[in-house]
Amino acid sequence: MKSYLVILSLVLGFMWSCNDSAKTTETDSTEVVTTNAPATSLNQPSYPSIPKETMELLWQSCTQIDYIFTNLPYSISTSDSQQSRGMLMHVSTQAATVDVNCPLTANVVYLASGEIVLEANLYFSEAQQCRYMVFLEDGQPKYANYLTPEAVGYFEKLISSVQVVPQK
Repeated sequence: MKSYLVILSLVLGFMWSCNDSAKTTETDSTEVVTTNAPATSLNQPSYPSIPKETMELLWQSCTQIDYIFTNLPYSISTSDSQQSRGMLMHVSTQAATVDVNCPLTANVVYLASGEIVLEANLYFSEAQQCRYMVFLEDGQPKYANYLTPEAVGYFEKLISSVQVVPQK
């Protein structure tokens, strides 16, 4: 008799859990359909940090980096591996939280002997959350990293030194 009760309890428990799973699946399906936008949490990075291997590849092979600013009347470029390595050191190892309200500051192209190795977008403004780079793969965001404090100082000085003269 006791074994009968144990078996009956197990069967009922199994049926109960299957019923709950079906309800959960229905709820999950509804949520997936209704929430198409990517989640943005202020505590979680939107993209992972650029892999160490990728940065090492850039360190070894990058001979030029071009920054094409979107709202400034100039661009900057490195002309050799040593200068490029100095700019590579501006990328923090900490993954960045991407803020969709940050304006694009510059497009960045990493080159090795004239060939594009990697592309990125620089987001930099007075707002603290707008101090990062988003690295692209096939034109789509793949990784995001904050700028180092040295990079913040560099770009603050660079951007503030530009005086746009209105055209007559």
